Amino acid sequence: MQQGFLTTILTLLLYFTSLGGGELPQSSDQGAEPAPSWTEDLSSSQSQPAILTGKAVNIRSGPGSEYPLIATLEGGTMVNLEATSLGWGKVRTGDGKVGWVPMWLVSTSEFDLKNAAPAAPQNKGQREIYGYYVDASSYRSAEAFGKLLTGIIPFSYNITAQGIVTGNHDQNAANLAKLRSLSNYALIHNISGSNFDGELVHQVLSSSTRRAALVNNIYKLLKNHGYDGVNIDFENLRPSDRHLFNTFIRELAAKLKPAGLRLTISVPAKTADYASSAWVGAFDYATLGGYADRIMLMTYDEHSIASGPGPVASIGWVERVLRYATSQIPADKIILGLAGYGYDWTGFGKARALTYPQIMNLLKKHDVTASWDAASKSPYFTYFSGGQRHTVWYENSASLTAKVDLVARWGIRGVALWRLGFEDQRLWQVVKEKLWL
Repeated sequence: MQQGFLTTILTLLLYFTSLGGGELPQSSDQGAEPAPSWTEDLSSSQSQPAILTGKAVNIRSGPGSEYPLIATLEGGTMVNLEATSLGWGKVRTGDGKVGWVPMWLVSTSEFDLKNAAPAAPQNKGQREIYGYYVDASSYRSAEAFGKLLTGIIPFSYNITAQGIVTGNHDQNAANLAKLRSLSNYALIHNISGSNFDGELVHQVLSSSTRRAALVNNIYKLLKNHGYDGVNIDFENLRPSDRHLFNTFIRELAAKLKPAGLRLTISVPAKTADYASSAWVGAFDYATLGGYADRIMLMTYDEHSIASGPGPVASIGWVERVLRYATSQIPADKIILGLAGYGYDWTGFGKARALTYPQIMNLLKKHDVTASWDAASKSPYFTYFSGGQRHTVWYENSASLTAKVDLVARWGIRGVALWRLGFEDQRLWQVVKEKLWL
């Protein structure tokens, strides 16, 4: 198991720029009257969720049909309404487009917001499906497949050595969660610069005053922004801080649970306790599982940027992780991590992370065909570029099917995808067939 360099991997993945989508064909403004001027007579400066109600709605650069067209969106698209002027509304889409549309094509009614989302299929045994949410590509994935999710986890917040929580609330994610009836969990991490900073966590947790401040600040964050709970993603912790981390989780659970707020924890995958390991030793599965509502197993990066080529998550390794995890944690609290990406190696420790669409582009560009490794249940291929041999291992719907099947086999609660926007979209059909009726 090669977990020791997950720091670099997840940081790189976090800042990936995934492929963007195109715009819809242009259409008319459906009879909207042009506004004579740009003058903004704002009725409210408070952003609020809204639904575009036309069949195809043009977004323009100003409040009038004489302004240039920015994009055309389908009716039913969710937006934030930020201002109004002369019968037009200034809206912001989940993927960052900002412009003006006729107000008669915008609805902010609770009825329309509630009924804009398609009805969700029935869940098999109340399985849970989470998606980590990072950027506009995550929004597009959650918007398209939200009826198959039960929750999203925006990667939004960090901590300081004083126990302060920093970061920005993602209102687009919150609005989408409301529209799709998804739980919304604030993810709090310990990235400092380009690495997960174990020393930062030690500074906070080793002081009862700073630890209490962090607990209270997390509580306030969740209450102020209406989150359903928190996902603690502290990585690269000192093994010697195992007791301190247990204490922090116990104190956080005592603060959150009376308020009906849920506590989830992302933990590195391991096949035994390895109490002295630099990467996994701080994570006491049994104790953490007793306090947390859900434990998210990061069952990916078996091979990574830090290693030579190999499966991102071979089926045998994932099963060994589950065998140990279920011996320590109640199965109905366990969430299996799924990867939506792959790696392109040119040597040991020389690799770049790629999204599934990027991997498909490589196959097409170099005119090669992927092979299937039956032992690990993973796809891979090789190609040559610039005089170098490249080896690519990745996750697709077939490899993820094998892992989704483990949910029923091991009786665990569900899955969590790292991350929305990276994945083979055929995964969602697998989720529908395997985890929903």
